[in-house]
Amino acid sequence: MNKSRILQSLPFLILAGFFLNAQNSLDIQRYSGYSVVGTARTVGLGGAASTLGADFGAVSLNPASLAFYRKSDLGITAGFRNFNTQTNHIGELNNAGITNFGFSNLHFVFADDNASDGDALKGWAFGIGFNQLDNYYRRTEASAFNKYNTIGDYYVLQAGNTSVNQLDTNSLPYLAYDTYYIDTVNGSANAWAPVVDGNMQQNYSRKETGRMNSWEFNLGFNVNDKLYIGGSLGVVDVRYTSSEILRESDTKNLYDTLFLNFDRIDISSFEQRYTFTTRGVGVNGKLGIIVRPSDAFRLGLGLQTPTAFNLKDSYQVGMTMTQDSGAQYNKEGAQGLFQYRLRTPFRLTLGALGIIEKTGLVSVDVDYMDYSQASLSDNFNSGTFVAANRAVTKLGNASAINFRMGGELRSNEYYLRGGYANFASFWNAEGEKYDDLSTYEGINGTFQVKNYRSTRQAFTLGGGYRVEEFYLDLAILYQIDYLKYNLYEMPVNSASLGWGVSPVILQKRNQLGMIFTFGFKF
Repeated sequence: MNKSRILQSLPFLILAGFFLNAQNSLDIQRYSGYSVVGTARTVGLGGAASTLGADFGAVSLNPASLAFYRKSDLGITAGFRNFNTQTNHIGELNNAGITNFGFSNLHFVFADDNASDGDALKGWAFGIGFNQLDNYYRRTEASAFNKYNTIGDYYVLQAGNTSVNQLDTNSLPYLAYDTYYIDTVNGSANAWAPVVDGNMQQNYSRKETGRMNSWEFNLGFNVNDKLYIGGSLGVVDVRYTSSEILRESDTKNLYDTLFLNFDRIDISSFEQRYTFTTRGVGVNGKLGIIVRPSDAFRLGLGLQTPTAFNLKDSYQVGMTMTQDSGAQYNKEGAQGLFQYRLRTPFRLTLGALGIIEKTGLVSVDVDYMDYSQASLSDNFNSGTFVAANRAVTKLGNASAINFRMGGELRSNEYYLRGGYANFASFWNAEGEKYDDLSTYEGINGTFQVKNYRSTRQAFTLGGGYRVEEFYLDLAILYQIDYLKYNLYEMPVNSASLGWGVSPVILQKRNQLGMIFTFGFKF
């Protein structure tokens, strides 16, 4: 079996003892990533701001930037974002969109710059506020005709040789059995089969909302206007909600008459509904240093510790089978609750900034992360996540290099900015592989194994107006990111006419955002 597919199945398809268990490597991927964030000035520079100084977006990357503040500062950032998602499901393309308005930065900085000429400590500053690290808004629509398998096959695999009386009544196999989508064979207690045999139209819809905000408490010191030192404590607040529906329909009228345990039954469609919510808090720390050997050049190094999350999931699944007559069989599972811990990798940021007198600047940031060090755990050391963590250790990108660069031009009080960012894939090359069902050849039983790089890129433009006590900045962000996951998990079995190849959904999400920051210095 292709190991990358084990990692990337949808949360509602991961079972632990037939109970729904929504915690898998997608959680690690989702909460370890980040985007071009911060104030409109930071965004306008493509996020390349770790050595920028005196900007709260820069403080999130390197807390030593706080020490550049000469005046106290109060600012707020908000914006509109439009998300368009293109999906590829068994070679069929679909598009869906969603729009969001929200606040991505709020900060207050108190700065003391009253040192005497002979003092080594030229100033210090304390700052508190939040930066939005990521935005989870996405709407997905996927549709394709699947000749080879259905989610009923997945339920049968999960049932295994378990008898009807031993199935948990909230497990996926039991719910499917109770809605007549799978059944025992010829009245047997533990031999299972799906009611349909592939050849169903699959329609998948998913709406995701949420964000990850980091509330940061920062302290920075300016030593001789040459050395800037800072530290921070970050409290990361996570909110994520997913609502999804998978519907399989008999569009070719192949299942109008069936004999199921000697009872006559027909199937028009089958639907699985799933809702999933995560709430939680994480804690991390940051240390940073910036050296300014001359007025024209700065070099900085920032370290963020792993973020230790405590998360709580709630989830519920429901199923409905509909006959051609309109008769329906419904079943709602009980609400599930689960608490667990997640540890993201550390991040090391190297930044450099060059200033061209009073006409502009150029800034570059490089991050190093080891995604293979991320992990899941519970409060009981039960070993629930051993397989997922082992796979992440093997297939996670151990040398993830993120790159950001930006520039700013100045004319009196007016500024023009531009930037670019590239964020590495969470997975290494082996982890990005998947089996492409759309390439299956029924005659010789072969299919292609492809590679899908889930990188993220951002292109930004911005401008601003800044005077001594007031500033207004605007940025436009265009971001592209990619994701792949299995609609459900099947074992590879090329000799069975594609039955064992998992249908993979490939996603490309385009984000177009307009962000503005308004603030005062005093």
